[in-house]
Amino acid sequence: MPVAGSFLEERKEVESVLQSGALRRAPGLEQLFVYITTRYFEGTVDDLKEYTIAVEAFGRPADFDQKRDSIVRVQAHRLRERLAEYYQNEGADHGIHITIPNGHYAPRFIINPSRVETAPEATRPSSVVSPPLDNHRPKSARWRRWLDVLVRKSPETDQRSKANGLSSQLANPISGNAIRIVAGLTEGEYIDNSGRVWSRDQHFYAGAVFSRPEHLIFGTREQKLFRSGREGNFRYDIPLKPGVYELRLYFAETVFGETGVGGFGGESTRCFDVLVNGQTVIHALDVVGEAGASAANIKVLKDISPAPDGVLHLSFQPLSYVPFLNAVEITPGIPGRLQHIRMVAQAHGYIDKMGNYWEPDHRHGTGGQLVRPGNEATDVPDPGIYAGGRFGNLTYTIPVTPGRYGLKLHLSERWPTSDKGRYFDILCNGVALERKFSTLKRTGSLTRGLVQTFERLEPNHQGKLVLSLVPNPDFAFINALEVVDQTVS
Repeated sequence: MPVAGSFLEERKEVESVLQSGALRRAPGLEQLFVYITTRYFEGTVDDLKEYTIAVEAFGRPADFDQKRDSIVRVQAHRLRERLAEYYQNEGADHGIHITIPNGHYAPRFIINPSRVETAPEATRPSSVVSPPLDNHRPKSARWRRWLDVLVRKSPETDQRSKANGLSSQLANPISGNAIRIVAGLTEGEYIDNSGRVWSRDQHFYAGAVFSRPEHLIFGTREQKLFRSGREGNFRYDIPLKPGVYELRLYFAETVFGETGVGGFGGESTRCFDVLVNGQTVIHALDVVGEAGASAANIKVLKDISPAPDGVLHLSFQPLSYVPFLNAVEITPGIPGRLQHIRMVAQAHGYIDKMGNYWEPDHRHGTGGQLVRPGNEATDVPDPGIYAGGRFGNLTYTIPVTPGRYGLKLHLSERWPTSDKGRYFDILCNGVALERKFSTLKRTGSLTRGLVQTFERLEPNHQGKLVLSLVPNPDFAFINALEVVDQTVS
C-alpha cells in the first residue's frame, strides 16, 4: 500500500474507476470526478466550492447563482451514489476506495477496510491516504488535460501518461473511449481548441512522413491537425475493443491545386480508395474536388467495428498518385446512426442540466467572432447554453454520413438594430431555409431564447451539412446548435 503523500496508487485507482465504465454514460459525473480528483493531486482541494465547480467544471457563467441552479449538488449526489455502487460490486476488492463525504466536494482516498483488517497490526497503514502537500494554484485548464489523460487510457495515451507520471502500454486496446492520432506527428502531443488530446503518430506500417508547419489550411481553426501527415503505401492497424464506433478521417491537400506547394494540378490529380478491414468504404476520394486545395476535409463513417483479430485495419488504395492522411479519430458509436452532435458558441465545452456535453464550435465553425453578452438570455430552460455566442457572417461545415438529419439552432437577440431585431438568412447546402429571419421577431423579448428546428435535411454529395448564416442585411448571432440523426434504418 502507498505511504502517506504518495499518489501512484491513488492515480491508478482514478484510472480504474474511469476505465470501468461506471461513469461512461454520464459525462457530467465523469467530468466532475476528473475535476475534483485533479484538484486533489494538485493540492488545491480547499478551493472546491460549489461556485468554483460550477464555473470551472461545468462551464457556468461568472454570475452563477447556486440558488437557481443546483447542478453541482445534484451531480455530486449522483457521483457519491455511483461510487458507492462501484465499490460494492466491481471495485470491492480494490486496495483504495474513493469517497466524497456528504456536505463536501473534496474526494477522500481510503484504504480498503478489508485490507487493513487482514494486515499485521504493526504494518497496518492509516485508513486515509494523506492529501498532497503541494498547495500551489493549478495552471489554467490543467484539469482539462487530466480529463483526457485519465478518461482515455488507450493506445494514444502514452504522451499524456508521461506528462503526468502514469504508465501506459501503447499496445493496450481501449475500453470504449476515443483514439485520436495526428499522422506524421513524431513526438509529443497536440491539444486542440476543445481540450481533446491527440497522440503522436502510432500503429502505422510503412509510408513516409510529411510536415508543412507554415502552410495555411482554409476552413478550420485546427491548423496543426492538417499540417503533417503520412503518405505512400501505408496502413494503420489500431487495437480496438469489440463494439461500434464512429471513424473520422482528416485530410487537407497541400501539394496539388492553386495554393499547393507543387503549384500545379487540382481536381482528380490525387484520388484513392479508403478501406476498413479490407472493405472499400470511400471510393475515389478526391480531397481537392471535395473541399478545394489547402482546405480541411473531414470524412465520417458510422458502424465501424474491429476485425475478428481485435484490430481496426485502415488502408488506402491509390488510383491516381499516392494516398495520404492527416489525422484519424475513433469515438464510441451507436448502431445504425451517428451520435447526437451538440455545439455551443463558447470558448469551452458545457455540461447541460441533463448531463449532456456540448463541445465548443471551434472544429466545425468558421467566420465571425465569439462574444460573451452581459445581458444573456434568462427566460430559457438552460441559460448556460445561451451564455455565449458567435456573431458575424457564419458557416458551419458538419461532416455526416448519408441519411437525413434534424438541425436545431439555439438563438437569442443581443444587439437589435431595430425594434424587430437583426435580420439574416439561414441556408443549408446553399438552399434557403429562412429568408430575413429575425430572432427578436419570433421571441418578442431580449431575455427569451429560441430553438429553431429544421427536419430531415440531407447532406451534400461530399457528405457535409453546410450551414450558412448570411447577413440580410445584419450579421447573425447564434448561441448553440445540434444535429440529430433522423435516418430510418
